Amino acid sequence: MKRSSESGQFIKVGKLMGDLCETWEQRSAAALEQFKSLGAEPLEVNIKESGEGTGGYAKVMSKEFIDAEMKLFAKQCGEVDIIISTALIPGKKAPLLITKEMVESMKDGSVVVDLASETGGNIETTKPGELYIHKGVTHIGYMDLPSRLATQSSTLYSNNITKLLKAVSPDPENFYLDLKDEYNYGTMDHVVRGTVVMKDGKLIFPAPPPQHIPGSTPVQSKKEPELEIERKETVSPFIKTMNTSAICTGGLTSLMALGISAPTVAFPQMVTIFGLAGIVGYHTVWRVTPALHSPLMSVTNAISGGFLVTKKMLDMFKRPTDPPEYNYLYLLPGMAFVGGYAVALTNNYPIEQMMYLGSGLCCVGALAGLSTQNTARLGNALGMIGVAGGIAATLGGLKPSPELLAQMSGAMAVGGTLGVLNSAPFLLPGRHFLNASLLAVSAGAIVPYLIDPSYATGIVCLGSVSALSVVMGVTLTAAIGGADMPVVITVLNSYSGWALCAEGFLLNNNLLTIVGALIGSSGAILSYIMCVVSNAFLRSGDGKNSGLSQAVIKDS
Repeated sequence: MKRSSESGQFIKVGKLMGDLCETWEQRSAAALEQFKSLGAEPLEVNIKESGEGTGGYAKVMSKEFIDAEMKLFAKQCGEVDIIISTALIPGKKAPLLITKEMVESMKDGSVVVDLASETGGNIETTKPGELYIHKGVTHIGYMDLPSRLATQSSTLYSNNITKLLKAVSPDPENFYLDLKDEYNYGTMDHVVRGTVVMKDGKLIFPAPPPQHIPGSTPVQSKKEPELEIERKETVSPFIKTMNTSAICTGGLTSLMALGISAPTVAFPQMVTIFGLAGIVGYHTVWRVTPALHSPLMSVTNAISGGFLVTKKMLDMFKRPTDPPEYNYLYLLPGMAFVGGYAVALTNNYPIEQMMYLGSGLCCVGALAGLSTQNTARLGNALGMIGVAGGIAATLGGLKPSPELLAQMSGAMAVGGTLGVLNSAPFLLPGRHFLNASLLAVSAGAIVPYLIDPSYATGIVCLGSVSALSVVMGVTLTAAIGGADMPVVITVLNSYSGWALCAEGFLLNNNLLTIVGALIGSSGAILSYIMCVVSNAFLRSGDGKNSGLSQAVIKDS
């Protein structure tokens, strides 16, 4: 009896070799049905838990499920002869699925192939890049398997052709064809007759139909218990329509409640702007191609040098054969926009609201431009124009004193130079207790102000909470490794966008509300996409035993 593991193509090859295949897949029943259609028998554990994550990816399972899963693997290792494993997590070490004890329980002469050896391997005894024997089990840990496939594919194909020709003409000295027009289905005569097009100058193709063609397997009707389960899981059209109606009713009622409880006359207008900007941001960001997600993230970090980072990222996609670019011409609308506002401000024309509108539209255009490669440069330019116009209009509306302007510039400079931490995670001892204590003290800082709501007490409480928040932000972020930092950046970027929206509501500023909604929605969507792509969730730990698929194949 021989067994091996993985899925898909391995199952097909195993079945062609007469293997009895068994597969492991935690994500969904549909995936198991797919393996069944290939002729494999699925392996399952007794614990019923859905492994389906968002976007069709597997998710981190509970400890009980993982324990049952490892027990199943241990049992299979005692029976198999060949194991092929390929479980990977982007940006992280491959999860450990087969322990040393499991390998040593295999029979002498068994083989394990670890296709995840480049990132540490799924098998504990794998030596990346090496072929060796451990306790009678041959380990294949090659990290250049794709480069070996060309020769292997040619060898296998030529072997198939040679075997076919030998089957057509068994005589090694004289090649001849023994063609028959009457033959049974699935015999060698059937194969030979179907491959010949002409004989003695005569067209004999297509071949006549074979005899004794087996009938198709009748479709088995589902049993009553299975039908009953399907009926229970199926949502009736009435319930489906009622749920949709309830959601619409709740949304419209909430809007009316907001209108009734609006603190100011301008509040409903700001809610309208916020809602429309959020809808535009949602539909715009979802149209961005995956290759441009990183440039999009840097655009939403615009003031801290994001436009330069975006330009460098877009330059990586540039090919020598691409036509010349004249992006400096985008200076014309930028100069007209900012310069025109300067002229209007000099002549005491209050056009700040129009500047806000123009800047908001440019920011929307920046996100829309990054949806395709052809318009990505335009999107970056529109982002720069929108931010420049927004800063100009804000300064023109505030008319800050030299002292205030110096403080604002200093805050921007400090914010742009804080990213100097090492990419390796910095794990403080007792960091969870420290962070919980900082959070508790920050929340409790409002108590003194409630007792004595004076200006001095308020300033002390505000300063204390700000200092504690800085310390907590450093301790939380320092514990995150560089591989997970892009997701953290998009999450924090999203938070900053929603905070900007709150400022827009407080200051009755349309620009802050529009740009905040765009940054918030883009950051939230990008965080979701990155989590799905990397098979990670914000609540998950280090990714061990993340539940990527594994399969086992038996040959009797």
